[in-house]
Amino acid sequence: MSSAKLLDMERIGPLVHRAAHRGALLLIASAVVYLAGIGISASVLSGYSPNVTTLAELGTHSLSSLSYAFVAAGTLSALLGLVGALWIWTAFPARSTRTIGLVALEVGFVGQMASSLSGLVGGANNPIAQDAFLVVFYGAISLSMLVLALAMLRDPRWGGFRLYTMISGFVSLGGTILAARNGAGPLSTGGAEWIAIAPWLAWLIGVGVHLLRFRVYSPTISPGAA
Repeated sequence: MSSAKLLDMERIGPLVHRAAHRGALLLIASAVVYLAGIGISASVLSGYSPNVTTLAELGTHSLSSLSYAFVAAGTLSALLGLVGALWIWTAFPARSTRTIGLVALEVGFVGQMASSLSGLVGGANNPIAQDAFLVVFYGAISLSMLVLALAMLRDPRWGGFRLYTMISGFVSLGGTILAARNGAGPLSTGGAEWIAIAPWLAWLIGVGVHLLRFRVYSPTISPGAA
């Protein structure tokens, strides 16, 4: 790729490449699609309980007759997120925390896809593989929010969203630890999983909406002319 094209994908002052807006829309769509898949599969699952039922059970055909809806939604959601996370690159200052945070987010989407597709090969009936996928999924999304909160520092465009991102990361990390321990006290594994992913799904929608407020520049404008 030429240096001119690389410049087109860099931030110009407070402005971002127009791809950042497309990425924001994809992140919002990713969260909505995943929630839709969960809702569709859960609607026909006998005895569904957010505190008890795990995501693996939603994707297991022997337990939910609409498990394929969850598998398809989870896979599509991850694909949307992978592209969206790549396109929001210019929304953060050029520093190592941006790279680490966005790479962790991409890894999280890969883990989400692997966890969703595992329903095709047993899902909840293959707990070892499922646990490995979920550790990657939950661990990566928690890390991504924590590191991206640091990437937002000294960038006035993010404002209070920095603290929100940091808190979301810590809550998600706590849910990840609880899920790895199969819950604690009255909280079962399913409830722990929701503590891990709910802050992340809300963050995807929130960061998408926030990014849509960022002003963009035309890629035909050179940095010196902005």
